[in-house]
Amino acid sequence: MNNIKRYMLLISFLFPILLNGQNTAIGKLWVGDMNNYLRFDSDAIRVDYYWKYDSKSYEQTRAYQYLFINDTLRVIESLSKKDEHHDFIIAEKNEEILRLIPLTQYSRTLAFEQMPQKVLVFKSQRKIYTDTIRFAKLLFATTNCYGSCPAMTLQIDNSGILLFKGEKWAVKQGFYRAKLSKETFSELLSILGMSALDKVENHGNFNIDAPTHTIEIHYNNKIKLIRSAFLPFILNKLFDFLMAVPKKVDLQSMEAVEFKFSQ
Repeated sequence: MNNIKRYMLLISFLFPILLNGQNTAIGKLWVGDMNNYLRFDSDAIRVDYYWKYDSKSYEQTRAYQYLFINDTLRVIESLSKKDEHHDFIIAEKNEEILRLIPLTQYSRTLAFEQMPQKVLVFKSQRKIYTDTIRFAKLLFATTNCYGSCPAMTLQIDNSGILLFKGEKWAVKQGFYRAKLSKETFSELLSILGMSALDKVENHGNFNIDAPTHTIEIHYNNKIKLIRSAFLPFILNKLFDFLMAVPKKVDLQSMEAVEFKFSQ
């Protein structure tokens, strides 16, 4: 126990030093080229990645302690396994690109596939933006939880019309209609353009204590449906926008309307 305490004290002392000069990595989402995502917070590196096996899709979300040591990123398994770590040479790092070379053979810490000495390439979420999204409409629903999570359903079409149904804990209860401002609608389109819609997968990770979120996006003659208690990291910006948008518009009462999800 004393060793663990000393280790914690050492990390807390070193973090301000080791993070100095590394702030371009902190606080942003990094999008990998194998449907994997990284987010560096001050206390942990959070990893979200997917893989397929026997025609089934799987998802893994983990949080690890980490250190920047000169040109090396060290990912630490846990306090109880402090001697077990994975080192990655930082081959390139700027505001938009992060290139890492794994020094541990077959490391699956930041991506599932076995990639001895392969360079892992991550881009900032802004860097993956595409203007090829032909948006038709979006439906969003979220449920209550054991706390004060709002239950609501909304739809936004390509003319910026929002239909809203508010239930318990929502900003309003009942059925409402509103028109998004040009700026707010442009913000939505921008977020959709950096949400990797063609790649993001529905892993359906549910928890009895947490609300269930459903996002259905109609675009480019396709439908992308995501339903989970814990959304993929790449959809965090979209989720924040959808949760906040009912408070940004002038909701006008209307007759009851049915929201038709594809599933």
